[in-house]
Amino acid sequence: MSACPNCGAPVRWVKSATTGDWMVLDAHPAREGNVVVTRDGAGEYIATVYRDQFAARDAHPCLPWLPRYFDHHTTCSQTGEWRRQ
Repeated sequence: MSACPNCGAPVRWVKSATTGDWMVLDAHPAREGNVVVTRDGAGEYIATVYRDQFAARDAHPCLPWLPRYFDHHTTCSQTGEWRRQ
């Protein structure tokens, strides 16, 4: 786990399941989150982004306990700093 360079909040970095790019997520799960972190075939953590919390939950009906997260860009108190970097 690391800290956001702008607001100092704890964050985690996980590769996107779609693009393979690194995503910054809030470190702690949120019931309303729309990002689900799972493992790929190689055991690496990957993040899948869904339209909203309901789509994320419905995509994994057999695993309702899977934690959901927010992309940190949506919750960072210093969002403007991300855009300048």
